Amino acid sequence: MIRLVLFAFLIGAAVATEFKACKSGPSPIAVRVEGCDSLPCNVVSGTTVSMEIDFTVGDNDASKLQTKVRATAFGVTVPYKLPGDIGNVCLHLDNDQECPLDAGEGATYLFSLPIGKYPEIGVAVEVDIKNQNDQSVSCFIADIKVKSS
Repeated sequence: MIRLVLFAFLIGAAVATEFKACKSGPSPIAVRVEGCDSLPCNVVSGTTVSMEIDFTVGDNDASKLQTKVRATAFGVTVPYKLPGDIGNVCLHLDNDQECPLDAGEGATYLFSLPIGKYPEIGVAVEVDIKNQNDQSVSCFIADIKVKSS
């Protein structure tokens, strides 16, 4: 049994994507960006990038979790508005988990980041999961390179 758990951990670690820590908020346990294991991640303009974000809730229960995204290019940082319910973490948890999540509980967020129609550009994308008190539960930065189709 221990070998099976260790094997599953090693497989999961092997497919994790590099990320940078945010200045505010704890880092996730792991991030997996589809088709990317090292930064910058190449993404195609006008598509959607699928991510899995493994995180723990922290010291407080979380009844609501919302994703805030900010994009930085050429030294300018702007909020990146997410369409629909994409930013509602509670609606996109893996393994039949649902909110509220207990303090210290681990979860996986299935996040779909829409990439707008942009010219070829390098962007630092900050993904910050916040609880009902607007406190950061998990935050990371991933460098992406937008490519044309």
